[in-house]
Amino acid sequence: MDSRKMYIVGFITTIIGYVFAFIETAYFGFNWTPINRAEFICDCIASMIIRGGLSMLIGAIISNTANEIEELRKSFED
Repeated sequence: MDSRKMYIVGFITTIIGYVFAFIETAYFGFNWTPINRAEFICDCIASMIIRGGLSMLIGAIISNTANEIEELRKSFED
């Protein structure tokens, strides 16, 4: 996957994770800690979605940076 697409997918995934986290937190009553097993599971799901999206964002940034460094290296060799 190209780094721009990976960045966009990661960004959208992260936003979806935060929206899900807010909705489930509101649904269960804005508690600081989970009050039951269902809320704990929803917190874990939201955390996994957010971390997956952030991983894609960071991967895209690293990939783009590596490509730019390679292009700079080639331009200095010429």
